[in-house]
Amino acid sequence: MKKFINFIKFIKFFILIIFLWNIIIYLIHFNEEKIIINSKSKTLIDDNEINQKYCGINKECKFLFAYHVPEQETSANFHFYSFIQLAELLNRTIILVNVQHSRLSSCNKFPFNFYYNVNEIKKMFPNVNFITQQNFLNWTKERYNKPITIHKYIKQEGNPLILNTNHLELKKECLDQFDLKFNNNDDLIINNKTTINLGPKDVWRTYSNNILMIDNLIKLLNVKEEVLLIRHLLPVPLFPSKGSVKKLPYANHLIEGTNHASDQF
Repeated sequence: MKKFINFIKFIKFFILIIFLWNIIIYLIHFNEEKIIINSKSKTLIDDNEINQKYCGINKECKFLFAYHVPEQETSANFHFYSFIQLAELLNRTIILVNVQHSRLSSCNKFPFNFYYNVNEIKKMFPNVNFITQQNFLNWTKERYNKPITIHKYIKQEGNPLILNTNHLELKKECLDQFDLKFNNNDDLIINNKTTINLGPKDVWRTYSNNILMIDNLIKLLNVKEEVLLIRHLLPVPLFPSKGSVKKLPYANHLIEGTNHASDQF
């Protein structure tokens, strides 16, 4: 009888130990989940603060990055004018891509204002927000959740100019310096998913057709991703229906240098 009583006590003790162990395990998991939730909440708050730092209060960060503008000056000047117009239509902040050797590209060394007068450009486009390539780089580095990015490529159907590859090479375009996140590797492939064909130039550049083209283009480019990487191979500006393209004003030091050189002759 005594053995039986001791056995019952042992069973009760064993059950108690198991019960206490389960409580401990539950509390550990509960605290871990709480830490994860708090960490996610803190990360979200921190990212919102970072967004406000670069994009202003009560503004989400949505950028248009024309990372490789085709052709040299003055054609590059006109093309970037079109990209600013596109950023305005999409309500995105445009990144002022770096410059060098009369070209605009993310691989270049000098800031945009080395060539252009940014203050005067802001007066030309009062409804557009601008950010330097360096500040955009800083934003991608500081973000905890890296910005979701998508790539789009605009081309004129039948254009003899083609890319050397059907894949966006991040390193070749110096885009690997930015901390960007792609939802799908297919976004890096220049295919039917990422390419927008405008059709023959003599069709999409007529006034009425250009208006229709703009509507369709905005629908295709109105994406949720925070960063829209964009490139085109077009010999002419995108939006003739919006009037003639104005030359982006050059930086004062370039104008003064040119005037000084002229005075020497």
